[in-house]
Amino acid sequence: MTRIVVDSTCDLPEDLMRELDIVMVPLKVHFGDQVFKDKVELDGDEFFRRLESASQLPTTSQPSPGDFLEAYRKVPAGEPIISIHIAEQLSGTLQSARLAAAELKDREIHIVDSGNVAWAAGLLAVVAAEMIKAGKSPAEIEKKLIDVRPRLRLVAILDTLKYVIMGGRVSRAQGMIGGLLRVKPIMIVVQGEIHRGTPARTWGQAYQKVVEDIQEHGGAERIAVIHAQAPEAAATIKQRLEEAFPGVEMFTGTIGPVVGTHAGPGAAGVAYIAKKA
Repeated sequence: MTRIVVDSTCDLPEDLMRELDIVMVPLKVHFGDQVFKDKVELDGDEFFRRLESASQLPTTSQPSPGDFLEAYRKVPAGEPIISIHIAEQLSGTLQSARLAAAELKDREIHIVDSGNVAWAAGLLAVVAAEMIKAGKSPAEIEKKLIDVRPRLRLVAILDTLKYVIMGGRVSRAQGMIGGLLRVKPIMIVVQGEIHRGTPARTWGQAYQKVVEDIQEHGGAERIAVIHAQAPEAAATIKQRLEEAFPGVEMFTGTIGPVVGTHAGPGAAGVAYIAKKA
């Protein structure tokens, strides 16, 4: 049977990975001189607790080729592997996976660039798992994931500009103006690129912008509502989406360190597979 390998940035919960028989390779999170394995030595609650008191943003580093070799060798010989990872523009993780796969010349390993991060990449893993269950070949699965990739979108509403200012994505002057206007910044990730959406004045307007983004892309095949220490905001978004898109499959999940470093606590949003790019 074909098996799936992901990295920890996909943000899939442990119980779902267990259910789908997915192997996870953790990235590393650096707070100064302290280094933690994402999702193994540092959970979401502890990450955001540290982030709120940090004077500078933490950084992340990709797994080594050796980390991937270890993960691939956990899969029994003879079982093909679909290895799905954070966009190459955002991390060196994919290159480590390729180097590891090149050393295992006797194994069938398909390396897939998700073109995204967090639950957007996670949704690709869910698609792959469904295709495995349906008896599709590794080549068919890889082709499908590549076809879906341009339609993956991550839309995150930020509660504060603090962390994007610290990360240099917004200037301090822009941050001061944004703070005075009490705007809710919006980040969009698509095809490996991070864009700043039009900010909203209120959470209510921000929720509507999420709905409109999905409508502008022909609706959604499936949606993951995500948040960083903001369950109430996520619950409201989910309610709005259920009203706007009845019958669409919907997951709920959290935002991990890679997106959470810049989004900060209090962020919420969606990852979804659009019906059109």
